[in-house]
Amino acid sequence: MMGSETTSMAKKSQQEAGPWVHPFERAGFGKAPFKVIGYYEKVYRAHQDAPIQPAGMCEYCGQSIRYVVRVQSSDGHEHEIGTDCVERTGDTALTEQERKEERAWKYAQREKVTGAERRARQEAEEARLKAQSEENARRYEQIIRDAVTILNSANVPKRYQEIAKQRLEGLVTGRWDHDKYEDEGFEQQKVQFDMGLLIAPLPPPKHYWDVGEKIGPLKVLYEGGPSFQTQFGWKSIDKFRVLEGPEAGAILAWFSSSSKFSSVGETFLINATVKDYSEYEGVQQNVVTRVQEVVAPEDVQVFTLGQRVLRDPWNWRRPAIVEAVTKTGKLRIRYRIPYGYNKATRLTWEVTDPSKVGVPDHFPHEITDQEWLDLDRPDFVVGQSVRLNMGYAKYVTALVLDVKRDKVKISYQDGDKTVTSTVASASIEPVPSE
Repeated sequence: MMGSETTSMAKKSQQEAGPWVHPFERAGFGKAPFKVIGYYEKVYRAHQDAPIQPAGMCEYCGQSIRYVVRVQSSDGHEHEIGTDCVERTGDTALTEQERKEERAWKYAQREKVTGAERRARQEAEEARLKAQSEENARRYEQIIRDAVTILNSANVPKRYQEIAKQRLEGLVTGRWDHDKYEDEGFEQQKVQFDMGLLIAPLPPPKHYWDVGEKIGPLKVLYEGGPSFQTQFGWKSIDKFRVLEGPEAGAILAWFSSSSKFSSVGETFLINATVKDYSEYEGVQQNVVTRVQEVVAPEDVQVFTLGQRVLRDPWNWRRPAIVEAVTKTGKLRIRYRIPYGYNKATRLTWEVTDPSKVGVPDHFPHEITDQEWLDLDRPDFVVGQSVRLNMGYAKYVTALVLDVKRDKVKISYQDGDKTVTSTVASASIEPVPSE
C-alpha cells in the first residue's frame, strides 16, 4: 500500500514540475539546444612586472575567468561562459564540445611555440651551413693558392711539395676531406705544408758567413733532421732555415749528440758559430756549432716586488713571492718547501728565463690561500714582538734580536730563565693586535 502511494506522489511531482529546461535558457541566454563555437584565453597585466590576471567574466555566474567558452543558442544568441558552468549544466553534448574545443586550442598553442622554435632552429641551422659552406670555399681557395705557391718554388724540399701536390689534387678532384685532415692525426703533413709555405718566398740557400764567424741572433725555422748511431753514441743532424734578414734562406746544419730542439715547424731565435761549409743534394749548407736559443725581448717577463709567482710552471705546487729584483738582472724569490712543515727558503733566478718562473693566473690549477701561508708573512725587524709556535697550538711571546735572511734570532722567557734561539722566519708570526 505504501509503495503505490510513493509512486503516485512521484508522478504527481514530475507532472507539476513540467519538462526539463536548459539552465542557460532559464537564464535568458536564448533557446536550447546550445553549441560551443569558440574557446580562448582572456588575460591582462597591470604593468610589466605585475602578475597575469584573468580578464574574462562568466555571464552565467559573474565570476572572473581566464579561459572562455563561447556558447551560441539555437536562435543565434552568443555568450561567454566559464568551463565549470558549462560542465555543471548537465548537458553532456555541450560538455563534450567544450572539451574538444579546449584540446584543439591547447594543441594550437603548443604548435605555435614549438613551431616557432622549430623554425628558429631550422633557420639557424641553414645559416650555419651557409656560413660553413662559404668558409670552406674561402679555405679551399686559400689552400689551392698556397699549394700552387709551394709547387712553383724551387727552394721548397720535394717532401713538402709532395704534400702540397696531394692536397691540391684532392681538392680539385673532390677526394680530399679537409675536415678529416684537420682533425685526425695528420699533424706531420700539416706541419710540412706550413713549413713549405714559409720557405717558398725565401731566396736560394747560400754560404753567407766565414768559417769561425759567430752569428746571431737569427730567426730560424726548425726543420728537424735524422738521428743515427755511431761508435761514439747517438748523433743527430738539426737543420734550420733562416727566415729574416739579408741571410734569409740560408740553411744551418748542426751535428750534435744531444739536440735541444724537438718542435719541428716552430721558429726560434738562435746564436751559433760557423764551423764549415757543406752541400747536400745540390743545396748549399752552413755547418754550425755551439747553437744556443735566445729568448726574444718580448718574451721576457717583468716582475714586481711582492708579486705572486710559481717557481716552476711544470710544478704548480711550488708557489713563490718575488722578494727582490737585483741590479744584475737577477730575480730573488721566496718559496715554500714542498711538504715541509712551516718552512720557506729563497732562490735566485735569471729574470730573462721565463721557463723558470711563471704567473699563477696563466695556469689551470688554483693556488689556495693555505699554500701562500708561509710566504705572505711580513719581514721582521729588531725589537719586534713576535709569537713562537711551540707546537700543539702553544705559543710564547718572544723579542726579535737579529734578522738574517730567513733566520731570526729571538729571546723568550721559559719559566725563570731567558732562552735565546735562532729559528726560521716561518716559525714565528707578529703578535696580533688587540
